[in-house]
Amino acid sequence: DWVTVQVINQCPECPVGHFDLKTAVRDKISNCGMTAIEYERIDCSQSGNIKIRNKSGTSEWWYGFHVYNVGGRGTISRIEITSADNKEYPCEYKKFEGYWLCNNYKQISSATPYDVRFIDDEENVL
Repeated sequence: DWVTVQVINQCPECPVGHFDLKTAVRDKISNCGMTAIEYERIDCSQSGNIKIRNKSGTSEWWYGFHVYNVGGRGTISRIEITSADNKEYPCEYKKFEGYWLCNNYKQISSATPYDVRFIDDEENVL
């Protein structure tokens, strides 16, 4: 039997290849608490624009955000932000907290608009 699920976040405290599934999904696969499975990655059918939501506490000194609605391969491996005055802010994913931090406590430029580039795990710019 096949079950298709959207994996939004890997279990942050778990080893690679371990996924936390909702009980209803897990019960379609197995009635055990932990089960070895084979899985295949498929393209995500999300449509529309990628969405970002500023994280609570965001300011000119600390810019964190969540990313949603990622179609295609569904994985973002890198985010780069460039301000209108060409200042660049590489972002790092905070795995255990589940958000992106993009200015590393350096004051972010007020020159808008910003160019935000999302790069997937195959180096495609989304």
